[in-house]
Amino acid sequence: MRDAMPLGAAQEGIWTGQEFDRDSPAFNTAEYVEIHGPVDVVLLEAAIRRAVAETDSVHSVFGTDEEGHVWQRLAPDSSWPVHVVDVQDEPDPHAAATKWMRADLSVAVDLRRDRLFCHAVFLLGPDHVLWYHRVHHIALDGYGLSLVARRVAEVYTALAEDREPPAHPFGSLESVVREDQSYLDSEKYAAARDYWVGMAEGRPVPVVLSRDPGRLARSVIRVSAEFDDAIPALKAVAAQARAMWTETLAAAFAAYLHRMTGTDEAVLALPVMVRLGSVSVRVPCMVTNVVPLWVSTPPGITFTELTGQVSAQLRDGRPHLRYRYEQLRRDLRLVANERKLFGPSVNIMPFDYRLRFAGTPGVVHNVSAGLVEDMVVHIYDRADGHGLRIVLDANPNSYDPDELKTHLDRFMTFLGRVTSEPNVPVTDIDLLLDGERELLLETWNDTDRPLPAVTVPDLLAAQAKATPDRTALVACDAALTFTELAGRVNRLARWLVERGAGPGTYVALLLPRTSDAIVALLAVLRSGAAYVPVDPDYPARRIEAIIADSGPVLVLDELPALDRSSDVDTPGTGPGPRDAACLIYTSGSTGTPKGVVIEHRGLVNLFHHHRDTLIRPNAGGRARRAALSASLSFDTSWEGLLWLLDGHELHFIDDELRRQPTELLAYVSDNEIDFMDITPTYAEELVSEGFLDAPRRPAVLALGGEATGPALWTTLRDAGMTVYNLYGPTECTVDTLWCRLDESAEPIVGRPLANTRAYVLDGDRRLVPPGVVGELYFAGAPVARGYHDRPELTEERFPDDPFHAGKMYRTGDLARWRPDGTLEFLGRADDQVKIRGFRIELGEIEAALTGHPDIAQAAVIPREDTPGQPRLVGYAVPVSTVPEPADLRHYLAERLPDYMVPPVYVTLERIPRTTNGKLDRAALPAPESTAVSGRAPRDHREAVLCGLFAELLGIDEVGIDDDFFSLGGHSLLVAKLINRVRGEFGVRIGIRTVFEAPTAARLAVAIGGDGDEDGDEDRVLLPLRADGIEPPLFCVAPATGLALAYTGLLAALPGRPVYGLQLVGVRTTTVADLAASFVARVREIQPAGPYHLLGASFGGLVAHEMAAQLQEAGEQVVLVALLDSYPFPAAWRDRPPLTESEVAAELAGLDPDQIALAYQTFTHHSRLGAEWTPRRIVGDVLLFEATEDKTPDWPGPDTWSSHVDGQVDVHRIPCSHNAMTSAEPLARIAAAIAARAAGTSQHRSVP
Repeated sequence: MRDAMPLGAAQEGIWTGQEFDRDSPAFNTAEYVEIHGPVDVVLLEAAIRRAVAETDSVHSVFGTDEEGHVWQRLAPDSSWPVHVVDVQDEPDPHAAATKWMRADLSVAVDLRRDRLFCHAVFLLGPDHVLWYHRVHHIALDGYGLSLVARRVAEVYTALAEDREPPAHPFGSLESVVREDQSYLDSEKYAAARDYWVGMAEGRPVPVVLSRDPGRLARSVIRVSAEFDDAIPALKAVAAQARAMWTETLAAAFAAYLHRMTGTDEAVLALPVMVRLGSVSVRVPCMVTNVVPLWVSTPPGITFTELTGQVSAQLRDGRPHLRYRYEQLRRDLRLVANERKLFGPSVNIMPFDYRLRFAGTPGVVHNVSAGLVEDMVVHIYDRADGHGLRIVLDANPNSYDPDELKTHLDRFMTFLGRVTSEPNVPVTDIDLLLDGERELLLETWNDTDRPLPAVTVPDLLAAQAKATPDRTALVACDAALTFTELAGRVNRLARWLVERGAGPGTYVALLLPRTSDAIVALLAVLRSGAAYVPVDPDYPARRIEAIIADSGPVLVLDELPALDRSSDVDTPGTGPGPRDAACLIYTSGSTGTPKGVVIEHRGLVNLFHHHRDTLIRPNAGGRARRAALSASLSFDTSWEGLLWLLDGHELHFIDDELRRQPTELLAYVSDNEIDFMDITPTYAEELVSEGFLDAPRRPAVLALGGEATGPALWTTLRDAGMTVYNLYGPTECTVDTLWCRLDESAEPIVGRPLANTRAYVLDGDRRLVPPGVVGELYFAGAPVARGYHDRPELTEERFPDDPFHAGKMYRTGDLARWRPDGTLEFLGRADDQVKIRGFRIELGEIEAALTGHPDIAQAAVIPREDTPGQPRLVGYAVPVSTVPEPADLRHYLAERLPDYMVPPVYVTLERIPRTTNGKLDRAALPAPESTAVSGRAPRDHREAVLCGLFAELLGIDEVGIDDDFFSLGGHSLLVAKLINRVRGEFGVRIGIRTVFEAPTAARLAVAIGGDGDEDGDEDRVLLPLRADGIEPPLFCVAPATGLALAYTGLLAALPGRPVYGLQLVGVRTTTVADLAASFVARVREIQPAGPYHLLGASFGGLVAHEMAAQLQEAGEQVVLVALLDSYPFPAAWRDRPPLTESEVAAELAGLDPDQIALAYQTFTHHSRLGAEWTPRRIVGDVLLFEATEDKTPDWPGPDTWSSHVDGQVDVHRIPCSHNAMTSAEPLARIAAAIAARAAGTSQHRSVP
């Protein structure tokens, strides 16, 4: 055994790979030589032994020293066998030989002990022999194998001719190792490093052809084919491009990868021999390197131009080919992560070497080329000057055999087309195989069905006539039969028409989730107008933006009281099928929501499809019960409404119930709900709450709004229910694709609905082949009219259908056709995402975030750092001062809906970009999720909250100052936290409360704790938000004295300072004295008007008195908002006061001392209220009337009529008196105040 020496540069990477998986045979390489003719097996064995003895590298044994350095020693051994296997008597001798080879290849080699090679000779028949040789890749590369094979043929020929073989030409392995060491210390190495690092930095993540890239496999799948007469055409292109003909092959596969994936930059792996000018040119060993080839495919580039680009890059990189790709990965810090340096490999072999054994030809067949991470395209020159042999090797965890065979057929077809038309843009080269165009356009889009020329009101009228006494609607406030529903709808429709509603107009609905909302929606449609749903929980600015953009003739935030005996026939002609039915706003990439105009025709088509495929097949001829939990501002609300239109009972789930999974499940079970439509995220929440184990669960479930994950798909598919997956953008009337979960073992989005055509197109709107990713387009009846008052955007997103008359809609979603004609959803092609069913334009969030004065640049992306918990993450480059994450959340919450506010933020020095200026998403760091504050809880409440944070976030410990969102919280976890807080403390809080108080210390204060802001309850003037550009709003506390609850106003009143005026510790003898003291404090903040005042219950009396005093002083008061506040009726003055326990029940969560203080405050000020006589003020009063749990003697809005020189504008809030200052009512109140400021509200007035 010779002395130890280091490994060669190429050997080091293979050693590492084999050590990583010692049981893997993936690094075995093999080929066999097929000889047709007389062969002397004895002489052949002698030639094999002699060539092997002359080859240093195959005799290496490997090991490591005490410091972990790897060494190799040459240990020649002549005791190895040449297996002679006679398979002549086998039914298929060739198959038998191949089976033996595969078995040999499947055995892993232990580099520390095992022999690196194996040789066998198979006798297939008279004058038909196969010589097989297998060797570990650490010893030989492809060129090394060829050197050994040629030497065997040379020695055999000499022995057969009875002469001494020529001296062997091989150099030593040691010389190659020494040369490698010298290269590492040379200037060439440094120059090569600079070249490759410079080329690689900032490049996008490489793409591959696999639909589902998998882990490395220990085996390879292979397909191959012959391509006759390819080389002349390739040489013709090469001549035009001034390139080598082999370079056209790399360009061709890069173009194929571009067309198949849509990538603008293909990154190929090119194996290179690196032997020219090296001692290794005559040494059989492993020196092959792999270098990346970046091929840019700008619009309009031709194949000739692409070949020229490839040739120029290869020419520039030729001096640097020895620089190892393993080292480049280390330089780019890719070793510790899974990001690849390149995609598929293209191995061009301009030599398909043919051998002669004493005049008898031998043809070489590759059996295995070693490890394949993804796909390797081997292209062999057949040495006849015309043809090629193309072999595709692939990782079986990433490709199946049929898929690989299709790639081979398609690439060969593409290669033939692109070389025959080299001077046309590569994007114009057809990728489709014979028959695929008809399959895509006709067979899989055979959806034409009759579509009646009716409207939604026609459907409702027909159903009311067919089943007049059947229950149609059940809501929190009422249950209506079809006759009652139709009557209310028609009466309201007449009222709307009288006020200008009709075809071509819009009516905005800003209503709570009562029966009024459904009645109003259907009445607007009956009037001929289109409804504009506006969620009352939206921030005021968003409400204002929607109303301003839509230009409604009316805004309804409550319904008028109409005479039930009036004529129910609606005047006017009503809508037609092509009239607008609704204007639904979705997130907009420019920072402004955009309205989608949906027509009756699309809704009627949806109704008929769902009726025939989803509703009636599951109803069994009986009236069923469907639950509607979606917001009416989302198009998915129609999933439940369609059941109503088909005669079934619709349960309209109210806000509180739909946000409490446990209570919702109980309701569903108790009311025997048969159908629900929910998002997959909410389905997961319900499953975790015991949905599948409920005593009675819906028989039919529809999922929609976002992608369904594999785990949930499997769970629900096997749950014994009928479950549908529905897909569709708002721009295509709710749904365009559908399937049942039991149709597929993995998530799909299914096939087109009736009268719907689905296209998967590339960037030039050409059909892509089945299995290829493209952008999803829809055409047919569901396609909406476009965007309201956005003609340029409509033209961009609703182009002409290139295959049929009419328009189509560009979804921005990526998809591909499966072999069975169903579609698979693969994410977004643009910056739009869906989180928990909400459609979000990242650009809208980024635009809002960069509007913050301290933010210079911003990016927002969805991340799923915890599996199954996607969330938005904001990345911000500050101008100078770094804002707190809570400040950014607060800023965005004033401008965007809750679901669009990223819960966590990362500060960066710069936003990473790729070389083409695009956001480099892969370079954005994951947010840290470790608790860092170290401050321990100071009381029981903080301790409980810290424990809840830790439990929900899945971490060990949380300090009182640790931010819930920075630790990984998101809105779904917020919902869980709210439920847990309610269970632990008996306190109801809203989502916004957690957004504004995201630490245990601050949340303890918000729910009545004793955190850092212990003194707040003792302060008369409490600044809830001290800064802003609008006049402040001063809020007087109710009789219990505390104003902290008014934080619920903040999110919907952006830009407005809000101050609380507290009663605790204030001892005055009259309401007038109390008001005077508050006026003095108010004027310290705002010396002059106009003033904005608000008060709840007793606080409303004080606010009214403050207004009177300010007006007496000559000041202007523009807002007096009273929250269920009324002058005390005479009958109340003799009522017994509430007990301390009754007050304590309303103040759950406060400690005993605080409750005692609040009780004293309550009793004192209740007495003052009973003794107060209100004066008359100038102007209007805004009264918010609680509608629940009122006693018969409770005063009403008319009690204010004699005390107001103006109107009492009444807004009815669906809550109890004591709940008026809880989060959800306050959000509605703030939205109404904002709408009033914009002059848009329609409400009841008391003169």
